[in-house]
Amino acid sequence: MNAGRSRLARGARWLCAGDVALFLVAELVGRTLLGLGTPPLYEADAGFEYTPNPEPTTVAAGARS
Repeated sequence: MNAGRSRLARGARWLCAGDVALFLVAELVGRTLLGLGTPPLYEADAGFEYTPNPEPTTVAAGARS
């Protein structure tokens, strides 16, 4: 009975490790190949609420210049 539990626990660990690996691969593919790591930047405008920034420079939130 204990051997069955050990096999189940080992399978669950492999399943979790596979899920984490799949997530990391999907994250890297999304950021590098699909361009999901570079969001469009907007600036405030008096006529409209926001307009796309013509010369975007990515700055981390809370970064000091």
